[in-house]
Formats: sequence, C-alpha cells, structure tokens
Amino acid sequence: MTSKFRPATAIAPRSANTSGGTTDGFLVLHQGEIAFETYMNGTEPHSQHIARSGSKSITGTVFGILVHRGLIEPESLVTRYLPELQATAYRGATVQHLLDMTAGATLKGLWYAPGNDYFNYVVASGYFGPPRDILTLPPTYGRPFCG
Repeated sequence: MTSKFRPATAIAPRSANTSGGTTDGFLVLHQGEIAFETYMNGTEPHSQHIARSGSKSITGTVFGILVHRGLIEPESLVTRYLPELQATAYRGATVQHLLDMTAGATLKGLWYAPGNDYFNYVVASGYFGPPRDILTLPPTYGRPFCG
C-alpha cells in the first residue's frame, strides 16, 4: 500500500518555518513513531514552553473524562474541589464557568509593572520565565494571553 503522506523532510522546512520565525519546535508523528523532530529559536527538546490554547483542549478533554466517570460535577462550585479559591475572584464560580471561561476574573494593571494583578499572574504562570527576566523586557514585548 502506498502511503498518502509525503516524507517529513519534504514538508518540515516550510511548515516549521525554520528560518527564524515564531515556531519553536516541530514534530511529526506517524503511526505512533516520531518521523521528524526539530527545534528552533533556542528551544531544546526539554525546554519548558507555554502551551496557550492547547492547554484548554487538554483540560477540556480531561474534565470530560472526569465528568463521564462521575468524579466531578460541572455544576458544582469550584471551591468544592479547590477550597483555596474561596478568597479569590473564583468564589461563586462553578466548574462549568471555568471550563467555559466565563468566570470573569479581572486582571488589573500592566503586565510588565511589578506589584499588580496582571504582573503577578504573568510571574505565577512563568509566561516570560523567572521574574528577573520579566523586568528586563521592554513594555512593547509580546502580548500575554493572546491564545
């Protein structure tokens, strides 16, 4: 049987934008095996990397499994499972609110200015690496949470 797939080397340079673009890694799986793998822009195989919207897909899938198994109830308050959130903006939000991203927590302040909610969130998420690295970034660098 002839494979309908082209060799990874034929598509990777264009698809992975290996010429210094914004792609940091590119991996092709075929029948459960790594067919091609490359890293760019200083990224290495074990580098930590923010997943952005990919996190939503993974979280939604895991929660779907947990709901199906009866281990979590979407209509329950999130504080039933994480009581630590009682003193936060998530008090009163249901698990479903969080899954739908409708909890309405507000981040105030500039992401690059220490001492405000937005900056603290960026630091806690590790978005730009250690806090000392954030302080050296220009205010025009990146736009967090655009994904």
